Amino acid sequence: MINNKPRINKPAAKAKTRGVTLVELMIAITIGSIIAIGIGSVYTSSKRSFKLQEEFSRMQENGRFAMNYIARFVRGAGYSGCASGLSNMINDIDSTGVELMFQTGLEGYEAAGTAPNETIASGDLAEYPTASSTAADFTTNTSTGEVAINSTTLTALGVLPKSDILIARVADDSGVEITTNNGSAEFTINWTGTEANACTQNNPDTDRLSDICENDFLVVSDCSKSIAFQVSSITKIAGNLVKITHTKSGSPGNKSASWGAAGGKADPGFDFVEGDEIVKVTTKFFYIGKGVSGPALFLKTGTNTGTELVEGVENIQVLYGEDTDATPDNVPDRYVPANQVTDFGN
Repeated sequence: MINNKPRINKPAAKAKTRGVTLVELMIAITIGSIIAIGIGSVYTSSKRSFKLQEEFSRMQENGRFAMNYIARFVRGAGYSGCASGLSNMINDIDSTGVELMFQTGLEGYEAAGTAPNETIASGDLAEYPTASSTAADFTTNTSTGEVAINSTTLTALGVLPKSDILIARVADDSGVEITTNNGSAEFTINWTGTEANACTQNNPDTDRLSDICENDFLVVSDCSKSIAFQVSSITKIAGNLVKITHTKSGSPGNKSASWGAAGGKADPGFDFVEGDEIVKVTTKFFYIGKGVSGPALFLKTGTNTGTELVEGVENIQVLYGEDTDATPDNVPDRYVPANQVTDFGN
């Protein structure tokens, strides 16, 4: 039997769909937050560790630089040409200023209360001179010799309390040789070049000849004696030579009009001849001062204003190796603070 009834197709059942419930959403957010917090914590910890390592590395580098820089001048302290033996030097500079006492190559000042057996309070390290500071904070302790530099100089330098001061008097160059000795108050050297208007300490500026300016401080040596003096004038003359005079003129000038009377000695042996050596000398002060962002290591050259070298240096404490043998053998017999040194020449 044939069924001719039309076939009707039923639509397929719609697939079941399922959304995210509120509980599931909250769980997902919670898990995501925990992961994010963990990642953030690791990042923050790593950043903090990196910053700490960076600061520690900078501190180490600053310390290394400071020590190497100071050591360079300490090793060269007292060099006075080929006659480097401080007992053989006459200082003919007419000054008692500590920055010009070239006959003593190395010395220093001990800050009160900072000897090896004494305790420096942590609050002292960053202490700055304040409006309430008095001269008594900086004057010399007459019984111990501590801080023998006067209060005016300390204040002018900006030296912070509880930190030593180290002074090195050194050669500023490798030296030149005398060409001729034209008399007891002048001699000549070879001309090595001119730097126009480079002597800024003069008014008006003058030329630097053979790396020497008028008013510079020099030491001349013949390998048996040496004399520290100030250049009175320097001029280029014929024959590619430069004439240097050393008279009483200048500021502070020299003690002697000529070297026949240098140091009170009328001795023709104080003349210098061809081949004797001349070196330029300066005094370097190392101390802790108030820097741009806190305590810092400062360098003061001669009478110039101090310059900040290394930030973050809070204190300097120095011990000096002294040779105390009756016949010096150049070997330290003891290490003591500055106020206990018997003779800085040793």
